[in-house]
Amino acid sequence: DVGDTVEWLWDDTLPHTVTSQAGSAEDFDSGTKTGINESFSFTFTVEGDNPYRCEIHPATMFGIITVDSTLGLDENVPEDFKLISNLSTDILTAKFPGDMTTGNIKIHNISGQQILEKDYRNQDAMSFHLGNFQDGIYIITIQSNNTKFAAKFIKQ
Repeated sequence: DVGDTVEWLWDDTLPHTVTSQAGSAEDFDSGTKTGINESFSFTFTVEGDNPYRCEIHPATMFGIITVDSTLGLDENVPEDFKLISNLSTDILTAKFPGDMTTGNIKIHNISGQQILEKDYRNQDAMSFHLGNFQDGIYIITIQSNNTKFAAKFIKQ
């Protein structure tokens, strides 16, 4: 999420870098660091993909940090929002707050990949079949008018 800090921690005695690559939404570079428990932190302030690599080991040490505000979990989830799971049928039901009966729902996996998006109108609840979802942690985002919040759920 925008404003989140990622920390890389060295767990060997070899020299390494954390260096953003061409096309990264933000530029960052740890410089060369050597030693166990060395670290580098960066706070991301812009949405987008941030490919990076170790300049010393570019073929084996690389990754992408995706900054996407749709995945941020809002601590102010309305009290009357409920997620109800029926494990025997793999059905997840979202019960909306009374003032959010029309809006949009998105479900992302923990890697940030959008799995589902649906609009809803004049409904106080919506159910989803999770049979094709892999076991793991998911984020459900609800947006209605100017209100948006997200909550996590686990599919087992």
